[in-house]
Amino acid sequence: MSEATDRPADGDAWADACAEDLAAEKARRRAQYGPQPGSAAEELRKLVDAVADKVSSLQSPLLGVAAQGAVQQAIRQARSAVEPVIERN
Repeated sequence: MSEATDRPADGDAWADACAEDLAAEKARRRAQYGPQPGSAAEELRKLVDAVADKVSSLQSPLLGVAAQGAVQQAIRQARSAVEPVIERN
């Protein structure tokens, strides 16, 4: 009997090698660049939260209480406009 027929048939060795290489490359990129960003919806939510926090922290003596209330209302409206889009996607 020849040596080729004595061995059990491997699955798809090429596919296995490619999968191993891909996994190694993904691990290398994670180590080099860090974790991948979240989904677009998560990134949009983070952006809205960051902008809202920044605008809220800007407290100017020139802005009165009414202006601060208007800013807070604008932030709430922006969040309420963005949330359905995030949930839908």
